[in-house]
Amino acid sequence: MMLPGIPFESLGILLAGLLTLAVLSFVAGDNPVYRLVEHVFVGVTAGYAAVVAYHHVLVPKVVQPAMTASAENVLPLVPLLLGGLLVGHLSRRTSWLASIPLAVVIGVGAALALAGALAGTLVPQVIATAVPLGEDALGMPGGGANLVFALGRWTLVVGVVATLMSFSTGLGAAGSGTGAAGSGTGGSVGSGIGHGAALAIRQVGRGVLLTALGAVFASIAVSRFALLAGRVAFLTDEWLRTLGTMLAFG
Repeated sequence: MMLPGIPFESLGILLAGLLTLAVLSFVAGDNPVYRLVEHVFVGVTAGYAAVVAYHHVLVPKVVQPAMTASAENVLPLVPLLLGGLLVGHLSRRTSWLASIPLAVVIGVGAALALAGALAGTLVPQVIATAVPLGEDALGMPGGGANLVFALGRWTLVVGVVATLMSFSTGLGAAGSGTGAAGSGTGGSVGSGIGHGAALAIRQVGRGVLLTALGAVFASIAVSRFALLAGRVAFLTDEWLRTLGTMLAFG
């Protein structure tokens, strides 16, 4: 297909470059061009999501099973019933009906999130932390690699424990209370040492937590810079070449 001697593919590249420049114009401040592209992006995303939901969720998961439902199998009618209750939002008198499917969605979502956090984060972290730290950690073959392996295990365990203890707000208070209740110089010295050790562990945990958050932020920043570099390369290479070709046709 051609449009005045220009392939549709070239028109798509030209449009993509113009939209990219419009988005990058936000660097100079908010402007009508950027807002227009923002609305176009939101509209296209919403339209695409609606089409995908209709063809891949609504029709195969709700409409077709409901049409084949029978008196012995009414389970396919449940999603259709819950979806129909959402129409109750149109009136204040029936708005309470819409809270039923919303409660089901929120409850199922919370249960799935909790199960995912347990199975995908908490349990694997506990298993990864439960490692030998004594001679077994140094008993593996590999020469100097043994020490590095053992240090890695110690760093993992100390980091996890210190991070968990950094969220405990009663460590400092407990240490102070023991010192006040202790009798004699020995009790005060022991309490002071314990209190100082607890504060030191909390500081180590906060340092580990900040390091992890910094690593996550750096990873996100690097991925965004990679996307920016890709768009700049697209503009300076493919888009400019296509634009030159179109101007030559003109």
